[in-house]
Amino acid sequence: MGTYLSTPIVEKDIDSGQEEFEDSASEEKLSVSWSCVEMQGWRKSMEDAHIAHINVRNPGWIKTSSEECTGSCRIFGAFDGHGGGEVARFCREHFVKVLTKRDEWAQGDIGKALTETFFQLDRMIDNPQSHEQLLLFKNAQHQLEQPPDNDNNAVAEDAEMTHKLDASHILEKIMQKAVATSPASDPSPEEFTPHQQEEDIQNNSNPNSSMTLTKSPTRIVDGRQVCNLPDHPIHAGCTSIVCVISGNDTLTVANAGDSRAVLCRGKGQAMPLSTDHKPLSDGEMLRIQQSGGFVNHFGRINGNLNVSRSIGDLKYKQAANILPSKQMITADPDILQVYLLPDDDFVIIGCDGIWDCITNQDCVNFVRQRIDNTPLSDIGVELLDKIVSKDPRATQGIGGDNMTFLIVDLKSKKRSKLYSNEHHANPIDVECAGHDNNIVAPAATCSMNDMEEAHCNYQRDSPCSDSEVSTLQPEDMSP
Repeated sequence: MGTYLSTPIVEKDIDSGQEEFEDSASEEKLSVSWSCVEMQGWRKSMEDAHIAHINVRNPGWIKTSSEECTGSCRIFGAFDGHGGGEVARFCREHFVKVLTKRDEWAQGDIGKALTETFFQLDRMIDNPQSHEQLLLFKNAQHQLEQPPDNDNNAVAEDAEMTHKLDASHILEKIMQKAVATSPASDPSPEEFTPHQQEEDIQNNSNPNSSMTLTKSPTRIVDGRQVCNLPDHPIHAGCTSIVCVISGNDTLTVANAGDSRAVLCRGKGQAMPLSTDHKPLSDGEMLRIQQSGGFVNHFGRINGNLNVSRSIGDLKYKQAANILPSKQMITADPDILQVYLLPDDDFVIIGCDGIWDCITNQDCVNFVRQRIDNTPLSDIGVELLDKIVSKDPRATQGIGGDNMTFLIVDLKSKKRSKLYSNEHHANPIDVECAGHDNNIVAPAATCSMNDMEEAHCNYQRDSPCSDSEVSTLQPEDMSP
């Protein structure tokens, strides 16, 4: 994501909301509130994006009456961009529309609908008709990054504030223009069926593709294996994690990359809802090698990218005669579906910049100690201020990344919000990432069943396997 600034940008972008509910409504009926806090930090640009949608048309709507089609489905997600923010913003703009138009969503197959949406977004980004929109998203960020030029400090501060307001207005206008001028970038699901895509990949026959397929993804130069993949017009990509809460009790999570979702279950137990996808984990490395790629000793695919699943990064999806799910970098998400229990408290979604600095359990503890008497946005702001690095060069980048932190409160209806400027939660030992004792050594853990033969993955917490998580009870979980 580029080099570091001389000082971090710690201003926060906050997006908060709450479902409306009647006082007479049943206590058992789920009603959520949420807040997403984003911070650019030490990076030269902000490349993250997020989604938070309520009152989405229910999955399985085709099987239900019209009265049941809307009002009880929510979608939250984070897109952690790299190589630019345009793909993350593209996903923010299109993800929910694409998802809810899919036949699998209409039939009620949430997991399949999510999987096909990840792949469809890849095809949309590859489509030349989307490239103008992606360029607009990219240029919007460049306009935001141009600082005012003024030597007078007081005037400069006013100019900077005006610049931020103007830039935000410009960004909004550019986003609106991008969506309005690129109708072909949002194809219906029927235009790209999975079967057709498989044939196109194998025959290099898709007229709507910008890919140049090759049978030689790497080559040997002076005894070293190097990348031989042709460039793609769109260089950026984003790891993606999306949570769908349908009805009162079903949570479905789709994850491609190293962002995470965590559920606070029982009496404060951190229940992982995702597994990090890293090139050095056995299941990921096997796919990378079988598609003709390699992972160097720094954990980078073909010597370049250090993520193994993402939307975008289309350069690394051009191996000939390889299906999209088997490419060295794939958009294929892990799908996990769990049933919410009455004592489940909240869900946390965060990009890897969060989890570089804090464990799942410490993060749950931090939120849980504050959530009864502190606004969700204030919790997010406080956490980001605590974990941002004092010097990312000294901490080897930990605490120096873009940060996106989203809390979904599952008990907003029951919870007593006693907002005040001071809260009385017991302090938790969350050190700034500028401190040496905050660097957490990774521990070997079992990966999701989705990874072949349950190969060992590396993560900073200790998630259970897919099958274990879906049936886990609070009393079965150790702190």
